[in-house]
Parts: sequence; C-alpha cells; structure tokens
Amino acid sequence: MRPLGLFFFPLTFPFFLALVLFALLVFVLIEINVIGYAYERIGIHQRYVFLVLLLSLAGSYINIPVAQFPAEQLRAEREVAYFGMRYLIPVI
Repeated sequence: MRPLGLFFFPLTFPFFLALVLFALLVFVLIEINVIGYAYERIGIHQRYVFLVLLLSLAGSYINIPVAQFPAEQLRAEREVAYFGMRYLIPVI
C-alpha cells in the first residue's frame, strides 16, 4: 500500500513550502515594522496594516476587466495533440 502523498503532483510540496516561507517573511517584516513604516509613509495608520494586507489578499480573488480586445481570426496549418490537449500551430 502506497502512502497518500505519492498520488499528488511532485511539485506541490515545494510550492507549499515556498508559500509558507513567504508568509513567514511577511509576518517577520510586519513584526519589525518595515511594512508598517512603508504603509505609514503612504498615509495608512500602522494599526491597519495587517487588515490592508488581508483585504488585498481577499481582493486578489476578484478580477475586474479594464479592456476588451476584438477577437482575431487565427489561421492554423497544423493541429498537434499533446497529452490529450489539441494545440493550433499558427502560420508565421
């Protein structure tokens, strides 16, 4: 019987580790007031820095389109199937 962790993509753990290290870095910078100082310089009180960081993380989930480009016709000479996905090779 194989452990459950072997069924997942092998890069998941390094990415999760990088996320945890980045979060720790942000918390350390908050604790030594580097981020608080930067926000205070732009006019946000040091008391609300963590709230602003959390709101910016929550707001990154929402994508607001600012422009819409017209659709272009793509001429393709070949179609390649790679791992079950079809890709069109455009004419240069």
